[in-house]
Amino acid sequence: MLKDTSVFLHQIYNCIREFDGSIQEAYQFPHSPQTIQDLSACAPRLMHQKEANTYLFHIFEPLEYIYILLEGTCCVEKYSQGGKVFTDSTRDAMQIFGLIEAVTDDRCHTVSMKCFTDCTYAKIPVASYMKIIQSDPELLMMSMQFLCIFFREHVQTTDQLMLGAPRRSILLKLYHYCAERPFPVTVQIQKKELAQDLNMNLRTLYRHLDKFYEEGILSAHKGKIWISRKQYLEIGAELMDLDD
Repeated sequence: MLKDTSVFLHQIYNCIREFDGSIQEAYQFPHSPQTIQDLSACAPRLMHQKEANTYLFHIFEPLEYIYILLEGTCCVEKYSQGGKVFTDSTRDAMQIFGLIEAVTDDRCHTVSMKCFTDCTYAKIPVASYMKIIQSDPELLMMSMQFLCIFFREHVQTTDQLMLGAPRRSILLKLYHYCAERPFPVTVQIQKKELAQDLNMNLRTLYRHLDKFYEEGILSAHKGKIWISRKQYLEIGAELMDLDD
């Protein structure tokens, strides 16, 4: 089992090293449909599939496996301070779920991972994965590269929320919230919790929301933020313009 897993991980790393582009782009799997087929043939016992709207794992479940997402998109679900579940972000392949917890010796998953689309992934026991990378410099490098890319993206997102204009921060948060929900979307996060997530004064949040309502880019329904598909597309277009 360890040998098959090592060969499988090396095949992933070879695809990354042979990619003609940046390291960050190289980790955006799949490079081609043939890549998934080759990996499946290499270690069929490791490969699994899940349909959209099912879960790879749930928060607080024991950490037993490393999940390597090779195809598809997942949504990270967390609990707000009020105890409600909300979508924090979406993650496209390739991802190595459980690696942060394994490295920091956490015994449970710290988030839930929901499949936004149909997903193809590898499932490797934590003990096997850690034993392999501790004795293999190349696979240790692959794990380090993934973690560095992950944390750089996280820092960039945090900087955008904390240092960017309040308008962009609010729209970006709401845009991500709508990612895997059917339209129209009623935002269930309380205004106080939303302001805390954005590191923003509550009065500032209300002032900007009032302006959004006037512009028609957001709507209000029974005291909650309401977003139609058309408004969602308008928010996406504005965020692209602000990034240019």
